[in-house]
Amino acid sequence: MWRHGWGMYDGWWFWPHGPLFWLVVIVIGIALVAWFVRSPARSEAERREERRSRGLDVLDERYARGEISRDEYLAKRRDLMG
Repeated sequence: MWRHGWGMYDGWWFWPHGPLFWLVVIVIGIALVAWFVRSPARSEAERREERRSRGLDVLDERYARGEISRDEYLAKRRDLMG
């Protein structure tokens, strides 16, 4: 027996909203997978590399201006490079 009511799959409103619902579910699923795949450790490593390169830039500028000697420059560069 077919009945019309307000159930989830009954009524005129389900058909146009059904595909939209699944599209939203798929988009949320893709966003969650992308969020889990992106590693917090990787982003920390990227931040560390950015700080290191900024430090090298400052060191290069100080050496270019003659504020530090060549030996001091090379020693500090080794420290920053790890």
